[in-house]
Amino acid sequence: MKAGNTVEWTDLKKKPEKPKKKGSKKKKSNFSLIKFIAKIAGILFLLGALFFILVFIGALGPVPSKQQLQVIKNPIASGSFII
Repeated sequence: MKAGNTVEWTDLKKKPEKPKKKGSKKKKSNFSLIKFIAKIAGILFLLGALFFILVFIGALGPVPSKQQLQVIKNPIASGSFII
């Protein structure tokens, strides 16, 4: 036998390559962009909810009541903005 006529086993095990589609990469990038935006929106929502809960239970300091806010009268603060 001649060396040029032999067939190697690796050639028989290889699967033929499929032709690549031109539009498939674009669809994947759009899906991943939407998925990324959804993750960011979810994280922002959870952070906002956590902030609301922390303020509501008073972990970030006392929150004044409506009556305490209505009693505040400070004319000096508004006088500094008058030119």
